[in-house]
Amino acid sequence: MKQIRIILFAALMMVSFAATPANAQARRLTQDEVLKFATSKPQPEYPAVARQLRITGTVEVEISIDTTGNIDGIKVLTGNVALTGNLAATLKRWHFDPIQVDGKPSRAVAVLSFTFRL
Repeated sequence: MKQIRIILFAALMMVSFAATPANAQARRLTQDEVLKFATSKPQPEYPAVARQLRITGTVEVEISIDTTGNIDGIKVLTGNVALTGNLAATLKRWHFDPIQVDGKPSRAVAVLSFTFRL
């Protein structure tokens, strides 16, 4: 059990590795708005440890999108650490059309919610 706790703590630290950059020009989008810009969004797999322990729930993350449409920051806001497993790695594979502000590519920030059910 102690090893599982250490693994879960390490997973949380890895997912929180990149805090959203403080950028006054970043456009804040809702989940629905940002998903309209998504060109690739593979869904995260249910973490094996969470499945084994029958853990369910919702994880909320804040993502930061750079001017080219790539996610360059991920911060876990809420959720069971056992469910965050490979979430950061999966989100790094997401891509968006560049978000425009006044006709120019702009940074964007959004909160995404993922529900894990068995």
